[in-house]
Amino acid sequence: MKTIEHPPIMDFYRNSVDVADGSGAVRPSMLQLIHGDKSIPEEIEIEGFKKQNDELVEGQIEKRPSRSQMEKFAPPPTQARVKFGWIQGVFVRCLLNIFGVMLYLRISWVAGQAGIGLGSMIVLLASLVTSITAISTCAICTNGDVKGGGAYFLISRSLGPEFGGSIGLIFSVANAVGAAMYIVGFAETVRDLLRESSLHIIDADMWDVRIVGFATCIVLMGIVFIGTAFESKMQIGLLVILVVSIVDYMVGSVFPPNESMTVRGATGYSLNTMLENLWPSFRGEDFFSVFAVYFPAATGIMAGANISGDLADPQRAIPIGTLLAIGVTTVIYLATVWMTGSTCVRYNYSPYSGGIIHGF
Repeated sequence: MKTIEHPPIMDFYRNSVDVADGSGAVRPSMLQLIHGDKSIPEEIEIEGFKKQNDELVEGQIEKRPSRSQMEKFAPPPTQARVKFGWIQGVFVRCLLNIFGVMLYLRISWVAGQAGIGLGSMIVLLASLVTSITAISTCAICTNGDVKGGGAYFLISRSLGPEFGGSIGLIFSVANAVGAAMYIVGFAETVRDLLRESSLHIIDADMWDVRIVGFATCIVLMGIVFIGTAFESKMQIGLLVILVVSIVDYMVGSVFPPNESMTVRGATGYSLNTMLENLWPSFRGEDFFSVFAVYFPAATGIMAGANISGDLADPQRAIPIGTLLAIGVTTVIYLATVWMTGSTCVRYNYSPYSGGIIHGF
């Protein structure tokens, strides 16, 4: 029995230029390398090679898997992901996240507490804070390739994964708390509308708010679980509703108030009302407490950056969409403060209740 392997033949490992006669080195076959055979095989046709190497050909050529077998184990076809532009992917999302319950329930309160002048300053100060954050985000987005991961990716690339993970976690919790605030505000509004119609679910109080809020949360979770494409389509519908409500408010302020609105403090556009509401009249509040209540109305600017992986061109979409959304929402907030301060009084005497009611 042979216990020593064949030594390698140096001719098989020479470069072509090392051959003295200049004819070039003949490359060995696999069998020659295994058995150490230095003889040069004759050139044969493919059929002759098959006959001489039955076992080799049988395993490598004749027993190839059929097309049906190859299709069976083929990877499933992948569908191209939907990519969004700066309007649908960033601008619309930021608008819907910045506009919220504060626009409908607290802007008039800000105008009543801080007045038109100081209320406008509060709106501009909050927009300044969010604009600085947005500009920093834009600087990161335009400085290199932006991939999926949203705020975590942007912060990790600038400050490291430790800061990115911790800040990203806090940001996620803040989004959850903000969603809860919007749901509660929506539920309270529905409860108040039911009260005006003398309707209720259980007690026309907190239990109605809980039931409406829970149902709303389930619907929103279902929309999120379906996918980003369906959620983007839903956002277009929500944007239409939002725009219609804002236009309805602006157009409705032009019409003279009816009796029920007059009792609640609506005067229509009046120079005297505007001058009366120009300066602050805090009632148990101060500048910073009013600013703290209003500031959540200016947040939501990271909604577009959070889906950076679903944007067609995030380096261009995030800066344009985010900054434009901040500008549009700031103008609408300022217009709402001035319109409310020019059409409603802070206090009004009600002949029905025999006392003073708050107009704001």
